[in-house]
Amino acid sequence: MNGRFAISTAGHDAGKVYVIVGKDKEILLLADGVERKIANPKKKNKKHVSIIGHKNENELLTMISEKKRGCDEAIRQAIHHFIKDNLKFK
Repeated sequence: MNGRFAISTAGHDAGKVYVIVGKDKEILLLADGVERKIANPKKKNKKHVSIIGHKNENELLTMISEKKRGCDEAIRQAIHHFIKDNLKFK
């Protein structure tokens, strides 16, 4: 599940896009690379997010699992491209 995109469906951050960087029972650890970096991910109940697969998830998964330097930048760029790709058809 790590490396996949998730959209918050509840709370003050509803509609915000994150990348899943970890899991603990029913809690997902989410990062956006800006406010929530991989070192301090947001904890969110699984029921309050919509999980979305994406073609770049394998590359993200590798960076997240290795916690390489520049991972937050890669997350920011991936989210940016995800939003850009999904908004062009609306």
